Amino acid sequence: MSKGKEIDFYKLQQELGNAPSDSVNVTATEDHVQCPYNFVPCPDHIVEVEDALRVTQDIPFRHGIGGQIEVEIEAHSPIFIPDPDHKENFFSLPDGQHAIPATSLRGMLRSVVEVATFGRMAPVNDHRFPLRDLTGWAAELYRRPMTMVSAGWLKQIPGQKYDGPDEDQSSRCHIEPTHWAKVGYPLLEKQFRGLRPGNPQPSMDKYKKFSGKDLDVTAVVKTLEEPTAQGKLRRLSSIGVVQELDGSKGTGEKGTVVFTGQPQRWDPKNTRSRAKRNDFFFHGNAGPAMPVSFAVRKAFSSAHGSSGEQHKLDLKPNPEWKHWQKILQAGGRVPVFFLADQDANVQAIGLARMFRLAGNLTVTAAAANAQGALDESSFDVAESIFGRVRKDDGLRGRIRIGMAHSQQQVSATAPVSVVMGGPKPSYYPFYLQQEGDDEPTTWLDEKGKAAGWKRYQVRETHHVPPLPEKLNEKMMTTFCPLEAGSRFRTTIHLHNLREHELGALIWALDYGQRQECFHSIGRGRPFGFGKVKLSIVASALRDVLGNSIADEALDRCRDAFRSWMEQRSGGDWGAWEKSPTIRELVATAISFPAIEQDRLNYMSAKEYQNAKNDRRTLAPASQRLAHAGVTLPTVSVVAPPEGAMTSGGPVEDRVLVPCDGPEAEYQEAWDSGGDTSVAELARGWMEEPSDEDAERKQVLQKKWIGGFTKKRTLRYQDIIDWCKE
Repeated sequence: MSKGKEIDFYKLQQELGNAPSDSVNVTATEDHVQCPYNFVPCPDHIVEVEDALRVTQDIPFRHGIGGQIEVEIEAHSPIFIPDPDHKENFFSLPDGQHAIPATSLRGMLRSVVEVATFGRMAPVNDHRFPLRDLTGWAAELYRRPMTMVSAGWLKQIPGQKYDGPDEDQSSRCHIEPTHWAKVGYPLLEKQFRGLRPGNPQPSMDKYKKFSGKDLDVTAVVKTLEEPTAQGKLRRLSSIGVVQELDGSKGTGEKGTVVFTGQPQRWDPKNTRSRAKRNDFFFHGNAGPAMPVSFAVRKAFSSAHGSSGEQHKLDLKPNPEWKHWQKILQAGGRVPVFFLADQDANVQAIGLARMFRLAGNLTVTAAAANAQGALDESSFDVAESIFGRVRKDDGLRGRIRIGMAHSQQQVSATAPVSVVMGGPKPSYYPFYLQQEGDDEPTTWLDEKGKAAGWKRYQVRETHHVPPLPEKLNEKMMTTFCPLEAGSRFRTTIHLHNLREHELGALIWALDYGQRQECFHSIGRGRPFGFGKVKLSIVASALRDVLGNSIADEALDRCRDAFRSWMEQRSGGDWGAWEKSPTIRELVATAISFPAIEQDRLNYMSAKEYQNAKNDRRTLAPASQRLAHAGVTLPTVSVVAPPEGAMTSGGPVEDRVLVPCDGPEAEYQEAWDSGGDTSVAELARGWMEEPSDEDAERKQVLQKKWIGGFTKKRTLRYQDIIDWCKE
């Protein structure tokens, strides 16, 4: 295949205002923020493989294709794949030859196929990201429920485990609610000499100095607010302020001093400082013990560590929760703040007065809100080609990608040191769709929609930013990449692929013959490392009978895929090629001009906070390119094949042997119109009983009904019932 020229970034290919009608015209506006990645928006539906449950490696499709394709990978920027034993060195084989592992190539190609085929966003999980926004865009959303915070002691029921499910509907933990009051740092410094509560420190550092009976004191408390209810929430605790702290033998309310962390330094001389200036005093009894459900405990654990699988709540709790978890499991009590509904059911818990409020929206739900849910028994195109492994089911892939071996001796460059950074998925302005400036969509919103697939923007040249002056070496990553110009070759083995499936893979190799596009692979992608071009250098394909297939068939397969997607795009012909999903996928793969590359740098933590405060979001990749003076390539829509259906087109059956009777009738119906024609045939059989009914039912159950999803089962329930008679 011919090698294309790189785009000239300093001369517009077309004037944006005079672009032809079939090109992508994007308004060039100023960037909202700078960031090395973008999100490819997902379509409003997932394209399902109609007969995925009938896809196997054992029984060939009528038009199945097998063989192998040899692909060359050329690095257009320094490239680095870490060696598992020597993290700073490029991956190499025992003989010293550099190579790219098959898993890296597989992941790179599968991600493109997943997006291009309107697949489901995967892998995703049920993680809930917390919100604690005191001054940003969502400050009002966060502060509103936090005015109804109660306090109490979290305890574990003897003989139970915190991370177990509530199988018998009785909670494994409960909260004993108390009243709470603020106690100012001057009083604490007077009572606990040497505490220095205003210094930046986690709560555990305070507890290391004073614990146990030292914290059980009496205090004179002035009540400021009585228990109340507002909206859907109820506050069981009264709120007060400690006026005098007299020690364990003093007069007043008996209670316990509770420490929380200090994020910023408190200076008593700075009266304008907004730094935290108090800890807390828990006292009295605010009501009976309240059970804490598994769902609430899971949300709390998710907000205070890495969420585990299934019923395990805490694989890696953060240091604060790890400290308290040991105390809880030993039979101790943990001071918590919590929210309760009008019926006094615990809805959320935390370890601070303004605690991390676990979101109502999970990652899986955000993806489903954005693109619709696909039945778990169904498969998308990427899953049917590359395979899928899950707890309850699986599908073996029909593509095997080999390790890519270096084609020449290439030296590694000098060591490169960078700091990988940027916001985590909890940063809602980027990771969730924002539909207005008034109130943001956060992880608290059950209707929130995922922004799409995250992809790093390809750069014209790689860029190594200077290291920050105050650097924690644990945050620094050092590696030795191979030079640009490095070449590797891999072999992709194919088995029983249909034309449109092979076409999806071929399309993904070069983004549908768009020579302006590149892939990214390996470490350092945010800085432009790992920019590669893929090209087919040889192929050896055969049909299901073992006959050779000419190389020209690759172009036919690519067009078959494009036609297949157009039929399932949900719109007029050309809707897939011109969709925002394909446009933004292509945009992220086009080199961003070096002269504008500062727009792809990570911002500092303060800059991210300022962006949130200013309600700035991440502009689409196509818009950022337009602002940098780059026009997207002209869109070319494949011509519809003769007699093409607008949606839900037929898929070839895999029967190869000659057949007659009901089997032949079924085959003819399936080849002519898929589900629609077969259903029409079946209902005709139902209306005209015959001696062949038993054979007819057997054919339908074996060849058609056995691959049904839940959606298709509901649609053809009458036929299924007839077959069971």
